[in-house]
Amino acid sequence: MQPTIRTYMLVDLKCYMCGATAGSIEREQGNATPRVALERAGNVGMIDAWQTSRLRCPRCGGSVYVDQVEIVERRVEPVEWEDDGPRRGRPPKWLVEQRRRKQQRELSA
Repeated sequence: MQPTIRTYMLVDLKCYMCGATAGSIEREQGNATPRVALERAGNVGMIDAWQTSRLRCPRCGGSVYVDQVEIVERRVEPVEWEDDGPRRGRPPKWLVEQRRRKQQRELSA
């Protein structure tokens, strides 16, 4: 399977009153849903894009503004567990059964 590259927009939020970093917003480019990921004080949650105008500083309650916008590309590679080499010890029963079925399909085809 081929890796996919996804483009995200990362936005830092700053407070007008105290100047503290109020959080950050992350949104995938080309995503049709109007949801964004909001990170504040280490907690991540999803909110609607129109709710971002109501965000306030968690420290002083002041209004926030966009300080820095960054476009980031992330490479997502699918995990192929079958590509791993053999491990030490006896394999679990479910894996033995899965290998047996796969081998029967290959012989019958």
